[in-house]
Amino acid sequence: MSELYAKVYNFIVTAEEENINASTVIYQALNEEPWIPKEEIRGLVHRAISSALNLYAQGSTQQQKISQIPLQSFLFSPCTGFNPGNMRRLVSACGPHEGISFACDILTARALAGMFEVAYEGVCGLLNIGALKVSKEKPITLEQIDANLKKLKLKLTRDSSTLARELTLGLRNVTASSLEWSDPLANQIIDDSSDLVNHLPPPMKKTFLKPARRMVPPNLPIIREMCREFVTGFDRHQTEDIPRLLKHDVSWKESVEVLKEVTKEILSTVKDIWNNPAFGPNFVDSLNEGTYISNVVVPLIRATLKNLPFGKSSFISTYERQSIASKDRRGVGKTGRRPDIMFEVHREGKVYELLYGECSRIFCTPQKELDDKIKLWREVNDGLYWVRKGCKPEKEQFGIIGIQVAGRKLHLSVITRGVDEIHRFYNLHSAEIPVNPMGDYDLINFIKTLLTLRNMIIVNMSLLFHASTSISHRQEDSSTVSSPLYDN
Repeated sequence: MSELYAKVYNFIVTAEEENINASTVIYQALNEEPWIPKEEIRGLVHRAISSALNLYAQGSTQQQKISQIPLQSFLFSPCTGFNPGNMRRLVSACGPHEGISFACDILTARALAGMFEVAYEGVCGLLNIGALKVSKEKPITLEQIDANLKKLKLKLTRDSSTLARELTLGLRNVTASSLEWSDPLANQIIDDSSDLVNHLPPPMKKTFLKPARRMVPPNLPIIREMCREFVTGFDRHQTEDIPRLLKHDVSWKESVEVLKEVTKEILSTVKDIWNNPAFGPNFVDSLNEGTYISNVVVPLIRATLKNLPFGKSSFISTYERQSIASKDRRGVGKTGRRPDIMFEVHREGKVYELLYGECSRIFCTPQKELDDKIKLWREVNDGLYWVRKGCKPEKEQFGIIGIQVAGRKLHLSVITRGVDEIHRFYNLHSAEIPVNPMGDYDLINFIKTLLTLRNMIIVNMSLLFHASTSISHRQEDSSTVSSPLYDN
């Protein structure tokens, strides 16, 4: 319970003010302990708020914000009703004028007290329908554990083997009350690392482990030798020469032979996708965004950007890593956007984000496509401002790339800065993603889109490494306008 209290308390004192309310505070508790009784949450919130109120100056905006949570869960309890002691604390925290005004309006306070119930029921409802995720599963009850133990013992008694008899003997002193819901044995599972197995006579333990040992073949000498050669030959600290200065001039920056190898990698990935039953007619309708990204989008991007020249300083990040550029735009204490995909480059101790990707499910609604397009140009705009805070790559040449996956379509875009200091957003190319077998024309168009992406990344990395370092103290902040309510 102390860990749960610490989590709620830390959220109250560290979260952004606009994110602190009864619902978000209750969610912190339920996310950690989904099955904790409501009244325990109520008491825990009371204590966390009481401690948090003492951290801030009297009448400060932070204190007033926190004091609004008790109005929803603190002034009244279901057993005693109005709590004058807590009201006095509120008067002291908020100042006499604000506190007395609350105390004078008891009916309003009673109505606000009911908001705890509303917030609690709302969070529970969202958890029940799966709109919010919890980090733990619902524990099984003592009755369920007892029933599982009885079923396990019954199964063993039906087996006449010596191993079954030894296991039955080992279970004699095991009771439901001695097990937790998280114990495999409470779920009719015999774990090979459990005391039950470890206390078996050696021959019986060997018999128990026999099926598992059949599954692991011995190591091959040739595989061992290959691993030794790999470890010996690998040089993590191998340096790369600074790339020569490249520019966008309607030319490919790699040889035909290199482009052929990249194309082979992409086509090999396409072949795997076409052979994946998840994208067949029986399953494709039910695929979620995560499955689409991890099985199609990310493998294709990795194949496209594999073995980049001077690529030791770069990497692809996925699964909504926080954007440094977005965090910088939002300011100290804020969290940044989390694009589905980013391509990041290290230069002189600083990380730059040269590509952002936003993806939908394999079936995309027009609204989702529009929302992601807006998110994408906001992200690339933040990214360009962030780069220019650290260095000054050539204008009209260097750009931040955007990839939008809208259903089965891939859209390639870029934002650049002109010599007039104005940012320009360009929609460069679109192609159908080869989720299923397609004609050669569409496949050629898709391959060209990905090779164009690779070519742009190579040029932009070159421009970044050759850019002069920014030494001005008057750095320009992002022009991205914060969206209403959520400050995104």
